Amino acid sequence: MAKEENKKVGLLKYLTFAPESRTDGAVSEPIQTGRFRYFGYVFKRRNGLLMFANIAFVVTLLPLLAVFIVMAVFGAEKLSYMLGSITTPPYFMSGIGFGLSSTASVLQAKLDMLNIYSLMFLASGVAMLFVSIGLAGIMPVAMKFIWNDSFVCKKDNYGNQVPRVMVEFFKGIKKYWWQMLIMGALMGIFLAGAGNAYVYFLGRLWQGLAGAGEWILIIFVSIATLLFLMFTVYMLPMIVSYDIPFMQKVKNSLLLMLQMFLQTLFVVAFLAAPFVIVALTDGFINVILVALLIVYGGVVYSLILSNLLQYYSEKIIVPVYQARFSKARPKSKKKK
Repeated sequence: MAKEENKKVGLLKYLTFAPESRTDGAVSEPIQTGRFRYFGYVFKRRNGLLMFANIAFVVTLLPLLAVFIVMAVFGAEKLSYMLGSITTPPYFMSGIGFGLSSTASVLQAKLDMLNIYSLMFLASGVAMLFVSIGLAGIMPVAMKFIWNDSFVCKKDNYGNQVPRVMVEFFKGIKKYWWQMLIMGALMGIFLAGAGNAYVYFLGRLWQGLAGAGEWILIIFVSIATLLFLMFTVYMLPMIVSYDIPFMQKVKNSLLLMLQMFLQTLFVVAFLAAPFVIVALTDGFINVILVALLIVYGGVVYSLILSNLLQYYSEKIIVPVYQARFSKARPKSKKKK
């Protein structure tokens, strides 16, 4: 029996255990309705309050949105002409492979457009620093609603206590900004690095120069990016859930990622699906999806991540914590 329990615990025995950083100091009660239903309950009941936090979060998204708006309005081709100070766009023979204009070849025009995408990924990486500040505000608000924790409140006209979500949002920024800024820098590095790796690979492929080195690079970058996204699934809510040193939060997130590898892989695929659809579609569908992501994305994603971590806390972390410390209590009694 002991061997079977150790197999179930696995890497989780190396977790750093600590109480949840709830304001009221209580222990979160087990969710009886199921996590999917509980997510729907919290989102439906607290949607109005969560929208205030989402508005503040969208403000920190503006630099990132500006990058994509510029790309959507002008397009990579026109921006490449502007960057190259080309006032008269060249004309190309479709499918022939060379330009009718003496200014550029078809291949060179495609490579120039890749340079624009390279700049886009670099600018997006920098914009992630601003996004991280918004995450420092919205993540603790989402986690408080998942915990059903106490809020700073004020009375409305009917005498009801209404959570002051914006106060909690800025309290979160004050407390977690530097930890989220580290994560924002890492997200920016991966976004800019992975994006430029794919741009470089496409450029070499179009030129017929892609060899084993380029293929190894793109495979390595793809795997590293996937692992980082899986780590981020736990790290973002972990930052606001426990008052333990930052590196202990990193360790806990890595352990959960490795122990729950397949489950986390599914979660990443599910969360990435809307962005993949946006990237592959255009027109009316694209506009609707982008609008939904802007209006509800921050709230929905922060609630999903908070709900996921709290699920593992309830089902795994807390039982392991209780098992470890219940064994230590009899020993302390014997010493007395």
